Amino acid sequence: MENEDDASAVALFFQKFELFTPRLIGSGQFARVYITTHGRNDDQYAVKLISKGHVHKMFQKSRSELHSGSEVFFHRQMQHPYIIPCLRVLEDLNFYAIIQPYCLLGDVKAYVLQFGAASIPMAENFNFQLLQAMLYIHSKDVSHRDVKLENILLDQLNNDVLKIQLIDFGFAKHSALYFGCSTCVGTPDYMAPEILMQIHVPCLLYTSDAADDSLRVDLGGRR
Repeated sequence: MENEDDASAVALFFQKFELFTPRLIGSGQFARVYITTHGRNDDQYAVKLISKGHVHKMFQKSRSELHSGSEVFFHRQMQHPYIIPCLRVLEDLNFYAIIQPYCLLGDVKAYVLQFGAASIPMAENFNFQLLQAMLYIHSKDVSHRDVKLENILLDQLNNDVLKIQLIDFGFAKHSALYFGCSTCVGTPDYMAPEILMQIHVPCLLYTSDAADDSLRVDLGGRR
């Protein structure tokens, strides 16, 4: 929950960058997401607001990984039709903000809970798009490390076809640059056994395939 000083800092941030009528739609351990409009434009945008205080605490806890601003760094690299675009990055003394399109249909988990199981053709379409996005990310020698239904948004094209938009590069990491991954991060229900083993064998390294093993859960159901 926001304290008074924090709420004031958030309000000043939105005012400074002419982001109007912000409405909180989600929050996590390190960031909050708002819907807002910009200037005289009535189009809605999603603003992911990342506290620099949280980023710096993470960096101090684990100097083996580039936490400071890493989500911004990785997200800016990604230009793919099935990955949410990073339209702009804003920054002040307290926050980073990633401006991205607002997907009205929400995430895949919410969509399935509301409308029921996807048809086979729809599921095949989602799977194809997600695989294309992951192949692209891995081609850049990056591991996403938090692929899950809640991080796959849905957008509707003019022909009523649903298009996925993969989000949240908060745990992303260059694989080869650091000679593999060794930190237990992500969402437990979607983690590969190799990552869960970090609890018992902290020095064990794992690959990009293991880091994004949650893809198998998303496509084929729970293991």
